[in-house]
Amino acid sequence: NTVKDIVEELVADNLVNGERLGNTMFYWKFATDDKHKVKKEILVLSSEYDVLLENIASIEDEIKLLLEDRVENEQRQMKLRQLGDLTEQIKVKETTIEEMKQNDP
Repeated sequence: NTVKDIVEELVADNLVNGERLGNTMFYWKFATDDKHKVKKEILVLSSEYDVLLENIASIEDEIKLLLEDRVENEQRQMKLRQLGDLTEQIKVKETTIEEMKQNDP
């Protein structure tokens, strides 16, 4: 690789700034550019984090309400057992399929 190729890759990756003035191409990099980029990203991620925390809190409240309203009965217990049995059957069949795939010529 030539220096020109490397510098063009750095510009393409936004690690170095470049601008053509007349027939000359100028390249530069300020230390504060990264600092500003990181600060901006921190602000964006912090706001996203706050929104996610609010969502988690509201979902946890909804779960508590739904759990309070849930009535435990024999029919529900039977369906949960069936679900567990079917899930186990699926795992066994998936394992069998994987074994067959390995033996498939």
